[in-house]
Amino acid sequence: MKRIIYIFIVVSFCSCMGMQTVTLTEDLPLAHQDSATMNAPTLPVLNFKNGVFYNEKTDISKWVASHGNLSVGKDAGTLSVNLKNVGTDWEQLSIKFQPLNFTDAPILLVKAHVAIGSKDSLKIRIDLIDEDGFMTNYVPQERYIRSRPESKVYKFTYAGNWVQNWPTRKDVNPKSIVEIRINFNGGGPNYTGKLLIDEIVAFDGKKKDANPNNYALYDFSDGTSGWWSANSIVVTGEEVDSKDVMKVVLDGAGPGWEGVGNRFDKAIDFGKTPVLKVRMKADKPGKLRIDINDAKDYSTNANPLILDFAATENYVDLYYNYSNNFKQSWPNNQIVDSTQIKSIKFHVNPPENPAFTGTLLIDDFTLMSIEEYNKLGK
Repeated sequence: MKRIIYIFIVVSFCSCMGMQTVTLTEDLPLAHQDSATMNAPTLPVLNFKNGVFYNEKTDISKWVASHGNLSVGKDAGTLSVNLKNVGTDWEQLSIKFQPLNFTDAPILLVKAHVAIGSKDSLKIRIDLIDEDGFMTNYVPQERYIRSRPESKVYKFTYAGNWVQNWPTRKDVNPKSIVEIRINFNGGGPNYTGKLLIDEIVAFDGKKKDANPNNYALYDFSDGTSGWWSANSIVVTGEEVDSKDVMKVVLDGAGPGWEGVGNRFDKAIDFGKTPVLKVRMKADKPGKLRIDINDAKDYSTNANPLILDFAATENYVDLYYNYSNNFKQSWPNNQIVDSTQIKSIKFHVNPPENPAFTGTLLIDDFTLMSIEEYNKLGK
């Protein structure tokens, strides 16, 4: 009889346990906590106030300054950041929020300028920080903000940069970002001036141009990451003439087919926009050849597009019309797939010309439709 009662108690206890809802406690194994919490879905950042962390309608009370020599106010809808001897002590301005998923929108767009009369220019660095306190500092996202009367948009890109390097090497979880932290001249020298921020928004990188037949392929607002060059050519992203530009410094380039190029993350359709406009200026005259390659690395070299450029103080536009030039002749005859363009490469003064030593400043590359191009009467 006692045995029957014992079996009944055990079965009843197990049945009750099976009906209970498991809750996370300190006694629950870590593996269970990981599966329950770390993989739990978080709100996509673009679904959180449309990805807006600051604009003219935003309350500034959640923005917190780390030091007394850094103060924040609101001036006619603009976030006004007053800095006094800021830099050496890594003064910060930050905002915290619920865990957000930045995976599909790994870019911050910051519309800002340094007030006229302030020291030019101010370096700002923006880190994203996850729930565990790990921050995106492996490849610091830094931009120089210039003193000017109007704001411009600066792009901070975190795709492929979800890594912490200091104080220890850790992976940053893009699905649980809880803080945006801005450093000003981090590490010095100290800076005194006023930064005016009109907007801080998350961005998915998708083009939102009003005219899909005429849009910027590259504007270098996020530097020249991904661009490569030959040994006699140095490529940097800089701000010149109040513009974000790609600065190309060449030393005896041409005879060795020295080039500059970029391989796109995703194939680009040139079929509807086969005209490439290059806005640039140079300190010496020369020739610029641009080839584009498809996903199979077939190149538009059957009829190379080579245009002359002059030495000018102002930026000028060069137009490369590939509409009838999606053909390769070397090393064999092939048709280039205009809908699957994967890379771009250009040469200054290719071998049949004198070697070129000088500097090019490229403001942007823009793709245009034939209709838009014909309107220009070129």
